[in-house]
This record gives sequence, C-alpha cells and structure tokens, in this order.
Amino acid sequence: MPLPPKLMYRIVDLHMCDDLQALKVISATCRMLSAHCRKYIFQKISLNSDRPKSYRIGSSSAAEKFARIILQSSDIPEYIQTIHIIYDNNLKSAKPPLLSREAESLCFLLSRAMPKLTYLKISIRADWSGIPTRLREVISATLQSPQLNVLTLGEMKGFPIQILRQLTNLKRLNFRCDYRSAPCPKTPITSISLPRAIVPILHLHNPCSVTLQNVLGEDSPIDISGLHTLSFFGSGKNVSQLGRYFYSCAQSLTCLKLDVGPSTAPAVLPLGSLSSLKHIMLSADIILSTSGMVAPECRPRCQWVIDTLNTCRQPNGIEKISFVLYINFPHLSQRYDWVALDSVFSPQNAWLSLEILDIVICTESGYDCDNLGTAFFEDFLPTTMCNLVKKGVDINGRYNFRVSHGTIALQLRQKSGPSSYASTPALVNFGMLRLTASAPDWPSMSPALISKRDSI
Repeated sequence: MPLPPKLMYRIVDLHMCDDLQALKVISATCRMLSAHCRKYIFQKISLNSDRPKSYRIGSSSAAEKFARIILQSSDIPEYIQTIHIIYDNNLKSAKPPLLSREAESLCFLLSRAMPKLTYLKISIRADWSGIPTRLREVISATLQSPQLNVLTLGEMKGFPIQILRQLTNLKRLNFRCDYRSAPCPKTPITSISLPRAIVPILHLHNPCSVTLQNVLGEDSPIDISGLHTLSFFGSGKNVSQLGRYFYSCAQSLTCLKLDVGPSTAPAVLPLGSLSSLKHIMLSADIILSTSGMVAPECRPRCQWVIDTLNTCRQPNGIEKISFVLYINFPHLSQRYDWVALDSVFSPQNAWLSLEILDIVICTESGYDCDNLGTAFFEDFLPTTMCNLVKKGVDINGRYNFRVSHGTIALQLRQKSGPSSYASTPALVNFGMLRLTASAPDWPSMSPALISKRDSI
C-alpha cells in the first residue's frame, strides 16, 4: 500500500533535503514528488563557463542549458538560494563587447525574480569594462537584491566597488577583485549621497595595496566600524598594511584570521588596539631545503607569529587562538619553536580568558599521520607548552591533507568542540547542482537527468 503524500513529503523534508543524488532519484518516480523535490534540487546552482577538452564547437554552455530549463519551468527561480557563476568573456576582443549566447542566457537568468536568493558568487575573468553593457547592468541590479546576505566577488578587474553602497542587508563579503591591472572606476555622483554598507564579516583574498585602500579606506563604500570578523589571505607585505585600518574597527572586531602566503615574511602586525578581540588565527610555513634543514626564509615567518602575539593587549579577552602550520611532511611538526610560542603565554595576568589553542597542521603527505599525530599532539605538545598547560588551556590539534593557502581561514570556526586530536579530510562535499558545458543537452524538465552531485 503506498504511503500518503504528506508522509512522503515529511520523509523528504526531514531526511533527504541535503542528499542531492537521492532527491534526483525520487523526483523521477512521479510528478508529485518531482514538484516537491524541486525546491531542494534547485536551492544551489553552479554555472561554469570552462570548456573541457571534449567540448564540441557549437555546443550549448551551462547557462544556455539552464535558461532552456527555466523557459520550460518558470517557477524554478523561486527556489534558488545560491548561485555560483564563473564566466569567461570569450568575445572580449570585440569593440564594443558583444553579447554572446552565454552572456545573453546569464542576463535572462539574473533578470528573473529570485525572492529566496541569499548567496551570490560570481567570477568574471575579464575587465569590468570588457563585459557587455547589458550583462553589467543585470549584475549590478542583482547585487542590489534586498534579500542578498552573502556575496563573493572574484577575478574581476576594475570592478566599480561603489555599487556595494546599495547592499544594505549584506552579512558577509568575500572580496577577490583585483585593481592592479585596471584602474579603479571613479565614484558615480549618484552614489556619493548613499550611506556606506555595514558588513559584519569580510574576507579579503590576496588583495594588493590599492584594493585594501578601496575596501578598507575612508572613501570605501563599506563601513567597517561594525566589522566583527576579518579574514585575510595575502602576501606578507600586504598583511603588514592592515594595521593602519584597525582604528576603524578597534571596538567591534572580535575575530581576526591572517593566512600569510609563503612568498615573503610580514612585518610585525600590532594588535594592541583591538580591545574586543576574542579569536585570532595566524599561520606559518616550514619547508625543508635541499640539505634537509629548515629553509632560512621560513624562520622569519615562524617568528612573525610569536612577535604578533606579543603585541596583544595585556590583559586581553582573547578566548581562542588558532595556529596554522604549513609543512611538507608530518614529521616536521616538531621543527617549529614551540617553546618560544609557549613563552608568549608566560605572563600571569595577560591571557586570563584564553581557553583553547587550536593547532592545524596542513601537510602535503598523509603518510603515518595517525601515529605521528598521537605522538605529537598527545605526547610532545603537553610536555613542551608548559605555560598553557598550567593555565588549563585546551590544546586541540589536527592534520589537514592537501589544504592550500587561502582556504583554511574559511574552514575554521570561532568555537570548536572538545577534541584533542583528529585527522581531518581536506574537502567538504556540499549538495550543489553543478551545471557544466560538458553535460548533455537536457531534453525535458526531469531533475534526475540534469547533473550529478559534486564538491565545490
């Protein structure tokens, strides 16, 4: 005897809403379940412009295929909560820029009403001025959606940052735009009178000094006086420039994550002005030279962590410190000067609120990590970091395999569980509907035929 529809809906809602593969299978059984599963299947959409080697000339792009689906089922945009667009302007040499079929399809998609859209991630591999005018207008209009909470801007050169003034409800901004090879557009007169957007969470990925000034400076459309989380990945030279902007968020910033690239060692970053800081993340590198010794250029980057922690207020209210160490092999973990790091916490009245030291070791090799991790985190560290042990600070540790610079800051949470050592996989799978140019043309609106689950 078949189950009642309400019971089947309840099972899907409680147990299968995050399982994209199961949803596609269930939606192929009947129209009733297909209509119910559609709101979960089309929550997250990824449209990638990349052409694989097997791509056939004249084949439809992912955006074109998805546009045809929307033409068949106009209710799909109502379910979309997340869109990830990677667009490569193939007609960028045309003067003026021409509207390709793919760009026209993106304009069609982004101009649909999407009342549930809360996260937009868009990467355009071209100068903003080289994008067709119609596509620029549609993207600008989408950025002004009142329900948009999370925005990721990547690989766009010369993006008109003043557009961000109109994002009144933005909760998180991930900024990867580049101004090095394209001048920053002038501020439109119509936007000067608008208030600056207040963004609680800001992630800056490999910014140059001009980008830092445009995003954090006084003329920026972003008001960082209410910023409580700042994540930064970049060169040592640029991370040293962050201190000049701390005065704007000194009272509000509670979480600071600094992932320094392996190229240069930064100067000491003064943190004494950050009176509300609760969580800080710092990184260092240990790389072996050809002689088997620690490379000399790694020593300043390791010392930078210690010197930066010494600039914190005393006493301070920091509750958690995350230390990320990038190494070639797990057995190099003991090469870091853990005694010097422990000496930072020797003052009696300086770190009264510290509860957790979270150590994440990112290594290229996972060989024998279980045994090495047990010996290092449970035997070596407790006997080496005596000051922290005396203060009752929990020392948590784990290995991450094949995690590159610039990604670990997004994975670390401000609060962690009561674990001492864990071997953590590098990749996390999300249920996102990924549409690529190599997928077959979809003959009908059957979600089971659209795509397969993939990781982002």
